[in-house]
Amino acid sequence: MAYSLIEHTADTGFRVTAGSVQGLFADAGMALAGIAGASGGRETVRTEVTVEGIDQADLLVRWLQELLYLMEVRRLRISRLEIPELGDTRMTAVVKGEYGSGPPAREIKGVTYHGLEIRRAGGGCEAVIIVDV
Repeated sequence: MAYSLIEHTADTGFRVTAGSVQGLFADAGMALAGIAGASGGRETVRTEVTVEGIDQADLLVRWLQELLYLMEVRRLRISRLEIPELGDTRMTAVVKGEYGSGPPAREIKGVTYHGLEIRRAGGGCEAVIIVDV
């Protein structure tokens, strides 16, 4: 997983790079869990998630928002993400982890569309994602 935090005036941003779009979605999800302090643990829970969007950028935001729900409301600590199906407007994922006893260490209010773009270059993909904290 390759991601780095970027400076943003009021929120937090991160840049994710991967060798494929599926890898980008998985790495973005793990980066979000890491930033929230909701990553790691055993794989005692397996949850299937299906998300739809109007394009891949919208799909990425909706995917990350679904992960926020799982972390905040269901108290899931994410240890691994698998993306068996990813199209332009629909994806299916498997989220593995364990339930925690409390909320994540850092509250993330939402994932924004601000400056969001999925770029393909050099045989890989990159996205910059801004989250509201």
